[in-house]
Amino acid sequence: MEKFSFDNIEDFDGHIDLSIQNYSGLIQHIKNISTYFIKDDSTVYDIGCSTGNLIRVLKDHNKTNKTTYIGIDKSENLTKDREDVYNMDLEAWKAEPYCFGACLFTLQFLPISLRKQVLKELYENLEPGGAIIVSEKIFLEDGYIQDVLNFSHYDFKRQNFKSEDILNKQVDLRYIMRPLTKKENMKLFNEAGFTKITSFWQSLHFKAWILQKEIS
Repeated sequence: MEKFSFDNIEDFDGHIDLSIQNYSGLIQHIKNISTYFIKDDSTVYDIGCSTGNLIRVLKDHNKTNKTTYIGIDKSENLTKDREDVYNMDLEAWKAEPYCFGACLFTLQFLPISLRKQVLKELYENLEPGGAIIVSEKIFLEDGYIQDVLNFSHYDFKRQNFKSEDILNKQVDLRYIMRPLTKKENMKLFNEAGFTKITSFWQSLHFKAWILQKEIS
């Protein structure tokens, strides 16, 4: 089997929907939540956007005027020939003022120092009253429950993938993915400036928050 990589995976949107239970439900929630924050004459970001599917969903759903939708991802395989999606490394990314954004299962693939840089960039350029959705795979502090959720996740994935493929992917991910605990993620959010944080979705050990910038 070919080593797992974002640079060679095919049908990424289909793959993630079969890999994270209720991922499509998360996208539906984000679509609905976005209507409270996306506005005219502003910008919407998807950081680590893969194919740009969420950007297209948000653009189609929100009927605002002169709103710019921008996806950022460094994988050439995922971003090629995609409208409104820019192929670039987040180390070089500089945000412009924006009203709403998403960063789905992206930070877990970045070094801690870069996670801090990206979150700071997101906070400082978010318009007051705006929000960004962040989702991450998290580690549990209770080892037994960690095992319960891990193997429940494997049971789900075995409905769609061969056991050998699941195991091989897990081995490949060791080198590129570093999930944190809920407490560690919250610490990063707070250090970037976010204090208004609400958890709204969880599927086993996959979790999503709304990070808002308070109106001063």
